[in-house]
Amino acid sequence: MKKNLLLASMLMAGATMFAAVDPATYSPMEGYTLTNLWQNCAANNGSEWSGLVGSTIVSENYIPTAVALGDKIYVGSAKDNVILEDGTSGMGDLGCLHVFNFNTGAYEKTIALTKEDGTRISGLLCVNTIDVDNFGNLFVAGYRASMWNADTNEPNPIEVYKVNPENGACTLVASLAFTSDDSANSGRVDYIDVVGDITRENARCVVMCAVSAGSEKIICGWEAEQGATTADAFTGHLVGGEYITLGVEESYPESGNFTYSTSTYILSDDEFSGELFYVDDFATKPALYNTEGTMLASFRDVVEADPENPVLQPTAQPNGVAEFTIGDDSFITYPRKDYGDGHPAIIAKYGTAGDLSTLTPMWNYPEGGMGAIPGGSRRYHVLQPIPTQDAAGKQGCYILNYMSGNGLALYLMAEEGFNAGVNDVVVAPDENAPVEYFNLQGIRVANPENGVFIRRQGATATKVVL
Repeated sequence: MKKNLLLASMLMAGATMFAAVDPATYSPMEGYTLTNLWQNCAANNGSEWSGLVGSTIVSENYIPTAVALGDKIYVGSAKDNVILEDGTSGMGDLGCLHVFNFNTGAYEKTIALTKEDGTRISGLLCVNTIDVDNFGNLFVAGYRASMWNADTNEPNPIEVYKVNPENGACTLVASLAFTSDDSANSGRVDYIDVVGDITRENARCVVMCAVSAGSEKIICGWEAEQGATTADAFTGHLVGGEYITLGVEESYPESGNFTYSTSTYILSDDEFSGELFYVDDFATKPALYNTEGTMLASFRDVVEADPENPVLQPTAQPNGVAEFTIGDDSFITYPRKDYGDGHPAIIAKYGTAGDLSTLTPMWNYPEGGMGAIPGGSRRYHVLQPIPTQDAAGKQGCYILNYMSGNGLALYLMAEEGFNAGVNDVVVAPDENAPVEYFNLQGIRVANPENGVFIRRQGATATKVVL
């Protein structure tokens, strides 16, 4: 799975200091454990999160996505406090990042997002997507009510900005536009997804999204090769690079179009091909497609042990899905229920990776939910897997759980016996330990050369260029 920030995960401490935790106990399953490290969410009465919403976080409806990078978690916001004409404080359509500590869940600061000319990132839902690419580049992108301006007969491109996480400085790195041939497929776009390097300095890049409220079920894809540095260098990605937009026939359940908050989730591979991706929507459940527009798998394939009491089928909303591996096993996590039920997610294990008919349930988490805030019409559930391992080499995966408007929680799924103690994760270099190299997707490399790698010796990891 993409965004396997191995360096960051190895340097993260397993022990936490934040007081609020999920009160549920999750029994070991098939050689794995699930542990909540902290919660900072609306479900915890009196939590720090509840105090932030309405003050520092000015609106719970404009913070749809979040991402972990290093020892921080960044919640993107499209609203910020401003001084109104009458001298009072109010909300403005300005982009900012609310920064939380990865190890404790505690709020740290808010950073304004500024362009290269010094002006603020601004506009309606100007920060709808916040994410990180495979090379650790933090980026943001805004919502588009329509991808084509019918009045001027011109495209209305999605602008993607690389963000300096220290000071909020933003650099335009991608301008994703329709051509006149795509104008008939225009509609609302809420979220984008990326594999590769959004700057194209180290690798190629693929960006995908889907159109909400269009006349059909429309997917969109752009790609740019390594070294293509201009923001408008992206061309069509679908059907072997022939198209930017494409209508797909199937969905599950069947739907004439994608309705709201339609999201794409690209599966990463060593080549950053972007050939496989999930689409999730208010009216449909996650389904896997290829760039020819063929639906390869969906929750129609799921086999329930007791069809009268399904435990694997999700509700159609909210949206979210992620696949990850621990050792030789593959897993999928996705929202299981809707807001009235506290919107817990589920972790299920694949019998055969990618074959939804082989899923078996592991855990629903958090059992008590995150809260019941709807999050407007942008009901996006962030589930970000971040692989890790302890000093003895046992494998695990942190899972950042962010529910739009409801707050954050961090879980650790790991092999039984995994030692999550802080002293076992951050230690002095072991000069006698063997040296291993990994690529930025977390795959061990025997003879690294001509690229950026993670060098691990003992429990210490560093990024190196060879």
